[in-house]
Amino acid sequence: PYDVYDELDVHTNVMKEGDSYARSKVPWLDMLESCNIIRQALQKMPKSGSVRVKLKPNPKGKGLDTVYKRVESGRGSLGCYIVSDGKPEPYRVKMSVGSFRNLIALPYLLKGEKLGNMPSVYWSLNYWPVEADR
Repeated sequence: PYDVYDELDVHTNVMKEGDSYARSKVPWLDMLESCNIIRQALQKMPKSGSVRVKLKPNPKGKGLDTVYKRVESGRGSLGCYIVSDGKPEPYRVKMSVGSFRNLIALPYLLKGEKLGNMPSVYWSLNYWPVEADR
């Protein structure tokens, strides 16, 4: 009863310009659009009904096994590499976030730019330093 995705008015933010200002404005517009989607979902959510769902048990690996999965996230491709030794908790987990890989472009984008343009070029890559520890 909570599936109202087809009733939501969702706007995709796109800018035709490819400069730093446009790349840094799109995430800002996306945050505003996210707030709009949350407001719509709360207004259209049924006032009554069951919200409990039985969760599946923790998955367990079978012996030594590795898996890599990639999903699209808000800042690019999110990769998750898991190594199992058969126990309920993973032996090793490595997360690869898109915003960290975006930093590779920074030296190329800054070539020939003035120092005053560095903050806007940096922000346009949508890098969050807190993601670097993964």
